[in-house]
Amino acid sequence: MVPVLASLALAAPTTPTADIRAPLAELVAPALAEDRIGALVVAVVAGGEVRTLAFGAEGLDKSTSFEVGSVSKAFTGLLLAEAVRRGEVRLDDPLSKYVEGDLPTWEGAGITLLDLATHTSGLPRLAPDFAPADPSDPYRGVGWSQVHQSLLASKLAAKPGETYAYSNLGAAVLGHALEVASGQPFEALLAERITTPLGMESTTVDASPVIQGHDADRQPVPPWSLGAYAPAGGIHSTARDLTRFVAAHLRPDGELGESVALATRKHRSLGPQGSVGLFWHRTDTGTVWHNGQTGGFHSLVAFVPAQGIAVVALGDTATDLVDRIGFAALELAAGETPAPLPIRKTVSVPDAKLDALAGSYGPAKVTHADGGLWLQLPDQPRVRLWPESETVWFLRVAPAQLTFDGNHAIFEQQGVPRQEWRRRR
Repeated sequence: MVPVLASLALAAPTTPTADIRAPLAELVAPALAEDRIGALVVAVVAGGEVRTLAFGAEGLDKSTSFEVGSVSKAFTGLLLAEAVRRGEVRLDDPLSKYVEGDLPTWEGAGITLLDLATHTSGLPRLAPDFAPADPSDPYRGVGWSQVHQSLLASKLAAKPGETYAYSNLGAAVLGHALEVASGQPFEALLAERITTPLGMESTTVDASPVIQGHDADRQPVPPWSLGAYAPAGGIHSTARDLTRFVAAHLRPDGELGESVALATRKHRSLGPQGSVGLFWHRTDTGTVWHNGQTGGFHSLVAFVPAQGIAVVALGDTATDLVDRIGFAALELAAGETPAPLPIRKTVSVPDAKLDALAGSYGPAKVTHADGGLWLQLPDQPRVRLWPESETVWFLRVAPAQLTFDGNHAIFEQQGVPRQEWRRRR
């Protein structure tokens, strides 16, 4: 997912971090008031200062641990760059040098390490045989043997190196290739080459306890354990540690400077959406970023090297509002005024009205439970409906809404034709 970014003016003066809290608190307030997020930590680097701001739940600070999801890929990309610096691998090395078996190809063209790190391998987002035993913790118990089998069973959608298509499978495979090249497991590589040199004492793989996470409907969900998919999304970290990580990316002459430069430079073009480094996304206006989401958390790390500004945003809810808040903080650090968050306000609806709206509409079933309405579509999990009025209800898990009109319900979703369903008696 590539969020819409404001165009940061590269020449804009930075704002001291002490001046950021008030406007950021004002921006975040509607999300907290509507219970769109419960715990949020934002760390801002600007003007040579670092300021960590916590919103929502009590007891939050720079040491609170979150699942960072696909921000883990930025670490994997840096590990690849460091392996190149050490002479262990080359970016153009074929994957077949590190992984055995009849690997997928496209008209004889094979996958390289650079293809994996730029999401241009042609591999699918997830393995074609990916079938979680527990959807609430979908990667639990997945080892390399399963990932390897999935890789061998995959068919490429495009010639490697030509088409961008986000792939968690590809990131997991790259992590294994780095293990083979170094002779060390991913966790050991992470500790030896990144977290220890940068003093990141609380950054681990599927190990450190995290605060309670929530889905987009603010229902508590269990933590994820990524197993062999850890290079794609299994890291736990804190605002303190991630600030150290991003600060290293603002110092080309500092610790890991040579590897940072290789990881963050342009490797493949994304056309109007910018370019991609070693997993890092790059805008044409100079912002470098990566976000991540698990079942109960969302994270963002972004920085503008030319201005020396950066932001880390960590939330306890699986919502892209964390992206919007993080980029808003980056705009504030650049001396700009961000747009308000797109928060739809909810209203209170009497139980009698909820009972009257509940029923079966076309293929959908609407139920009244736990103080609200829930939508069940065929072969999909039940999701909560949120009332904008007594007749207009929207989803938080997707850009969609359901409008009740007498004996009809009108379902509208971004990118899906409008559907009108008649109530079934």
